[in-house]
Amino acid sequence: MCAASKSGGRGKAAVRRGKRAQILLAASAGATDEGIAANVRVGTSTVYRTKRRFVEEGLEEALSDALWSQYADSVGPKDDLLLRLLVARSGGSAK
Repeated sequence: MCAASKSGGRGKAAVRRGKRAQILLAASAGATDEGIAANVRVGTSTVYRTKRRFVEEGLEEALSDALWSQYADSVGPKDDLLLRLLVARSGGSAK
């Protein structure tokens, strides 16, 4: 059964909004980002971005689908490779 079916047919946007609300509620209760991510079944980056957007723009904007693309992780595959090479070159560990 897909998430949209579980939500009474509300659609993907409503499911995303519900997950963001769960993230903020769990964060206000003092849960860790890792714990929230596991319980809500999202990545820790999503938890971080949702909390950041709440602090910067307020509740309605944090729950809204509008403009989420500006909060996407800015490191792409090429950037990740470059970072790994730089760390390896400096003698560090790039996992």
